[in-house]
Amino acid sequence: MSFSARFEALASHYLFEACFCRPHTGHDKGGVESRGKAIRWQHLVPIPRGDDLCAMRAALLSRLDAEHDAQRFVAERGQSLPLPVHRFDPRKTHTPSVSRRSLICVEGAYYSVPCEWAGLDVTAHVGVDEVEIVGRSGTVRHPRKRFGERSVDYRHYVRELSRKPQAVRQVASELVADLGPVFGSAWRSLVDAHGPKQAARIFAKVLGHVEARGIDAVAATLQVALQNSEPLLLALTPACASAPEVARDALPQSLRSIEVAAGCAADYDSLLLGGGL
Repeated sequence: MSFSARFEALASHYLFEACFCRPHTGHDKGGVESRGKAIRWQHLVPIPRGDDLCAMRAALLSRLDAEHDAQRFVAERGQSLPLPVHRFDPRKTHTPSVSRRSLICVEGAYYSVPCEWAGLDVTAHVGVDEVEIVGRSGTVRHPRKRFGERSVDYRHYVRELSRKPQAVRQVASELVADLGPVFGSAWRSLVDAHGPKQAARIFAKVLGHVEARGIDAVAATLQVALQNSEPLLLALTPACASAPEVARDALPQSLRSIEVAAGCAADYDSLLLGGGL
């Protein structure tokens, strides 16, 4: 009998020998089927309902653990081999290449990655409900999709979108949903004030700040600017650093006696009236 590569890896990791029942021979595993039927009648009838499959699964395991014979389990565990230090990773691993559009194809589904990964090879670990993609600068996670479906996180395209206002306009609804509610409020305020076309130009510059400063810092600044009705780009522009004051003793001797009079705005009124200073 031949085993799949992942099953062989599982057996090798936990050091057990696989033993399977004969096909179409129900009495080989009668006790297992009987126990499975009992669990189904006791815990799965009526069919459990809930909003989160993981929570339902955890609740079922908790009920089963509460009913098992703890003392017998402890005695049996003492006769077993110790578990390996690291748990076995059952996920299937792929090494796809990233396309020019910063997408990878894994088992027929497409997932986005940061645009700076374009053209590189990455490692994708496919689990039951999640795909973990490991690249040169970090890790990206997506919910697992079916064949032909896509999972796109537009935060991966901030760098490119900051240079392409028209593209920002085309994907604005998906983009602000991924960036967060503060960016959604900022986009709506820009559209109301300037219209979609000009709003896209301004928002592209906002994305440039996201690329340079990080999404959390920009979101905090936008929140304050929206509350104070302050122009967004003005709020994001860093304040000019004041010129450092040089101590008089640090100046050359020839410059120490020079006095520069400060200007006064009222002096310019006399110039407008034709007078002299």
